Amino acid sequence: MRRIDFYRVKRRDNLGDPDFWNKRLEDIDLRLAANEQKLTLIDQVAARSEAAALSRINDVLTPLAAEAQDRLTRVATLFEATSDSEVTLSEGPKQFIIPVGQRLTFAPLAYVIAFPTGDLSRYMTGRVESYNHNSGVLQLDAMRAAGEGTFSDWQITPMAFASELEVLASDVSADAQAVSEDRAAVLGFRNAAQDARDEAVSARVGSEAARDLTQARYTSFSEMYRGPLSEDPSDGFEGAFYFNTSQQMARIRGALTWAPMFSISLGGIRQGEIVATAAQTVLVVGDFTFMNIWKDGVKLRPGVDFTLSSPNVTLTTPATGGEVFSYLGYYGTDATDFYTKAQADAAFYPRSLANETFYSIVAANAAFYSRASIDETVDGLNTAIEGKQAASSTLTLWASIDPASKANVTATNLKWQGAGFTVSTAAPSGGADGDFWFRREA
Repeated sequence: MRRIDFYRVKRRDNLGDPDFWNKRLEDIDLRLAANEQKLTLIDQVAARSEAAALSRINDVLTPLAAEAQDRLTRVATLFEATSDSEVTLSEGPKQFIIPVGQRLTFAPLAYVIAFPTGDLSRYMTGRVESYNHNSGVLQLDAMRAAGEGTFSDWQITPMAFASELEVLASDVSADAQAVSEDRAAVLGFRNAAQDARDEAVSARVGSEAARDLTQARYTSFSEMYRGPLSEDPSDGFEGAFYFNTSQQMARIRGALTWAPMFSISLGGIRQGEIVATAAQTVLVVGDFTFMNIWKDGVKLRPGVDFTLSSPNVTLTTPATGGEVFSYLGYYGTDATDFYTKAQADAAFYPRSLANETFYSIVAANAAFYSRASIDETVDGLNTAIEGKQAASSTLTLWASIDPASKANVTATNLKWQGAGFTVSTAAPSGGADGDFWFRREA
């Protein structure tokens, strides 16, 4: 309903009075609110109407559409059926029982083919004698059979025309064999493809893992190895290394300095015990390269409880007296502390006797000298003192090694242990340590 008279401005109205406008605006607001409420009710009614319509469609039209679609899709199956009857594959009368769920819709044609499910190489073709929709009994006159055996899982499908029965049966058999062979080939290809895929996936995973490991190791190595340098770098972290081109050796960074990566140390274990006196701070244990210290069986901490400076161990806290300090360490020495083979040979190997001459006086009255040159072995000495004497001869030997004169010396102090025995074929009786005798050759 219109309310223009209420809103109309009249002469002498105070347009600056707020109440003049407020009551008109309030009326407009109330009318708009009422209309909006009615619109809300209308929307709710429309929504309920739409829901009711959709529900009616779902309840009525959707089942009808589904039924129609199902009927259309089942047209092709009206002429096919299965059977669990145990039937021997051969020519002649056959009876199949169609399952309950298929009896009413199954409409067999005049000629059908029956074969074990999944095996088209075995089959029977024939004419349908009768079929009962209520009992599901199908009577078949098998006119041709391919293969042999008794089965209880059958597939029954229609044949087109009786005149083409033989041709179709032959074609079905050939097609079944071809399908079987193709299926086997496809399965083989599929299995091979799956194996190849699995191997490729495995190889890819392995190669990715090897790649990641190689990359990680390369990154770690590139961070550690500084490359060839002529001198120690001014920086570096513990474990880093480089090849010193001046010294031709690999050097590695320790906690504070660079050192050879490999060194040769010849030494051994140094261990022992020291009973400390009161206020003692320095334990003298001897030269060492590394040392562990125990106080009354409790291991002390290097750098905290003691410091090392070979040959001394300095205690951080002076001893009270009577404590037993055990030490166990390693003393490494340089190779220069030892003889080389050449140095050892020069120091300890017997000097050459090649230029020395041995003299001996043979027979009691110094009848003649026997002289021979020695060649670094005692064989030469044996040659020098060998002699053949008569049975009654007496042999006395004086050995002289006088590099200056090569002359024979007959002083008794050079006589070999004072030995003087009669030459005999048997060992003499008596004698002292160091005496020797000459056996006469017969």
